[in-house]
Amino acid sequence: MDNKEQKIIVINAISSFFSIGLLVGAFFVKDVQIRKYIIIAALISLIIQKIIDIAIIKQTRKASIVILVVIIILLIYFALFVK
Repeated sequence: MDNKEQKIIVINAISSFFSIGLLVGAFFVKDVQIRKYIIIAALISLIIQKIIDIAIIKQTRKASIVILVVIIILLIYFALFVK
């Protein structure tokens, strides 16, 4: 693993921490519409992160593809069915 991949892993970890913080914090928001927007923004952030992860880091490519599919399914669920 070279230095570039290590930097990407660290940036992904920080981004994941931020996105998970948004998801947890969204449960404490009273307004349902704002909660929905926060969850969608966090999921989009995770999707972008996983796409970059798949493109750059070859060691975790298979696991990242599975996680990306799960996150996209969650995004579709929250965007279409949660009111």
